[in-house]
Amino acid sequence: MLIKAILISVGKWMDRQLSSSPPSDTIGDTKIIDGKEYWNMGDLYDQDNWRYIGPATYEYFINLYQEDARVFYALSLEEDVDAIHSEGFYNKREAEEKLIQYKEKRNSNMLKK
Repeated sequence: MLIKAILISVGKWMDRQLSSSPPSDTIGDTKIIDGKEYWNMGDLYDQDNWRYIGPATYEYFINLYQEDARVFYALSLEEDVDAIHSEGFYNKREAEEKLIQYKEKRNSNMLKK
């Protein structure tokens, strides 16, 4: 009887602890870690509960092209087989930052000549 009372009181205490936390703002969000996609499905107490969905796929590509002596980069939603080189990214912000880096590097190399 004493053990049952202890278990009930511990259970009630745990419920109060879990329910006293503010609900998570990230429920329903996804994130990509090391090429794997995770989804926050939440739990009964509206707390984070991240679950593995599967391998992430690239959403944006920087394609490198060459025409005669001219080299240029383009941001697109698909990998171009006609490009000399393609690099994939999971989100647009990362792709745009890398594209800016490529363009700055190309411009600095042109100034050195």
